[in-house]
Amino acid sequence: MRRDLLTSPAATRVAFVVIILFVTAQMTWWIYFQVGYVGEVNAATIASLERESRVIDALLAAGATDQALTLLEDQPNLRLDASGRATEVDQAALDAFLASQRSVVRMLAFEGPFFVLVVMTGLLIIARNLRLERELKQRQRNFLDAVGHEYKTPISTLRLLIETLQLRSVPPEKLQEYLRSMSLEVDRLERTGQQVLATARLEAGAQQYAPPPTDLTRLVRTVIDRSRLVLAERGAVVELDVPDAPLPVRAGLDDVATILENLVDNAVKYTPEREKRVRVRLEGDDSWARLRVQDAGSGIPAAARAKVFDRFYRAGDELTRTTAGLGLGLYLVQRTAEALGGHVSITTPAEGGTLVTVTLRLARGSASEPEGEAAA
Repeated sequence: MRRDLLTSPAATRVAFVVIILFVTAQMTWWIYFQVGYVGEVNAATIASLERESRVIDALLAAGATDQALTLLEDQPNLRLDASGRATEVDQAALDAFLASQRSVVRMLAFEGPFFVLVVMTGLLIIARNLRLERELKQRQRNFLDAVGHEYKTPISTLRLLIETLQLRSVPPEKLQEYLRSMSLEVDRLERTGQQVLATARLEAGAQQYAPPPTDLTRLVRTVIDRSRLVLAERGAVVELDVPDAPLPVRAGLDDVATILENLVDNAVKYTPEREKRVRVRLEGDDSWARLRVQDAGSGIPAAARAKVFDRFYRAGDELTRTTAGLGLGLYLVQRTAEALGGHVSITTPAEGGTLVTVTLRLARGSASEPEGEAAA
């Protein structure tokens, strides 16, 4: 318990604040001390010149000219006046001495804050790295918890349904209900495995390629048509709005499926209503195609939008979260879009919910048939 307290984020912040305050106070005191010391040296030097001047003047008045000249040679800041019977301060030499002392003060005034700035910058870098490391560990724990949950729950459900069918006979309508539930759980396992494998491929750079131009409209239709049955079982109602004109992009069916299936899956998961309405729109102009997926959920907080594309990021704690997932959906969407030369943005429409827009550059040349469309 004591070790956790010492390594907590609050303890780390307190330690950094104490160090910064100590370094700042120490440097301020050091500069103040040095400036005071230089002032004392200047005053002592001027007082010493005045004393030496009086001594030399007394020797000249007493006729001890040789002794007075010997003392004068040891004082470069003093010289004889025009009469030769008294001494005066060499103002040019004194000004040069004071200027050198002022340069020392300026050097201290510059080096002190610069030193504090360097120390603070180093502490900030260390603090940022510690925070990132802590967040990464939290995401890794969330990922492990999510993987365990994502596999344990459907496997337990499948085992229960299979054991029920093995132990007793069920009416045909109940059998169909069990089979639909089993199909949904198998689909959930398949989505989890596909996300993990797609993440591994992206991390290995396997998605960096240039497929031939393909009509994005046909790709989107193909992905939505083959997913409608599974989405309907989850209560999703997908409104598809695509143009009649072709939109050729350099993307394959697997690429569009990775983007669209993850976006629609997120839209369904985070829509609390029983009927989960999801709108999929495809638009294009002279240079870009824009695939928009909009839900009617609670939306993404502005503070979390910069993190939702991070791998394994999911707000909250896996042990208390109610929505399923690994925190890989939007990460896969962004990485796939970037591999195709596009980008992703998230906005909150006026009517609420979340609108995710994937922008892909249009390709020149004729669009080929989407790979695997016949099989789909």
